[in-house]
Amino acid sequence: MSRTVRRGSLVSEGPYAETGEVLASFAIIDCDGQDRALSIAARIADAVGDTVEVRPIMHG
Repeated sequence: MSRTVRRGSLVSEGPYAETGEVLASFAIIDCDGQDRALSIAARIADAVGDTVEVRPIMHG
């Protein structure tokens, strides 16, 4: 259910980022859907120059 966004708005499906990558920080963003979340992630990836992984949070 996760998507990985890389610099240049490249989006790939998969459960995890590349094996050589590590979690440096995280943020929880409340938005209207996955398309909006991917749009925000693409802007962050372009600004920071690194990979951003997007995962949905399920409501109980």
